[in-house]
Amino acid sequence: MDRHAVKFAAGLSAVEVGLGSLLHGFHIPFRGNFLSLNQGFVLSRASFTGAEDRSRGISLTHTISLTAASLKSLSPAGKVLHPMLGISIQGFLFSLGQLLFGVTWLGHSLGMVMVALWAIVHMFAVGWILN
Repeated sequence: MDRHAVKFAAGLSAVEVGLGSLLHGFHIPFRGNFLSLNQGFVLSRASFTGAEDRSRGISLTHTISLTAASLKSLSPAGKVLHPMLGISIQGFLFSLGQLLFGVTWLGHSLGMVMVALWAIVHMFAVGWILN
C-alpha cells in the first residue's frame, strides 16, 4: 500500500471509528447517511489527487474502503458488522462510477449517487440478509 492510500485510509478509519462511535452514542439520526457521504467525499478526494488513470483510481478506492472496513472492527460503540459491510460495498459502488467513466467528474458523480443510494438501501438490504 502506498503513502497516498495509507493517508486517506487512516483518515477515513478515524472518522468511521471515532465520529461513528460518538454519533452512535448520542443516537444522532441519519448518522449512517452522513458517514456514507463522508466516505464518498474521501474516496473522491483520494482518487482525484492520486490517480493518474482508471485502474489506479479503482485500486485506491478498493484499498481505502477495505482498510477502513477492517479497522471498523476496532469501534468501541455501535454495531460493527453492518458498517463493515456498508463501507466495503460503498467502496465497490464508488469504483463502478470510475470503471464506467474514469477518474472524471462524471465518474465520481455517478459513484457518489450510488453511495448515497446505498446509504438508504443499506438499512434494508443488509438487515434482511443478516437477520
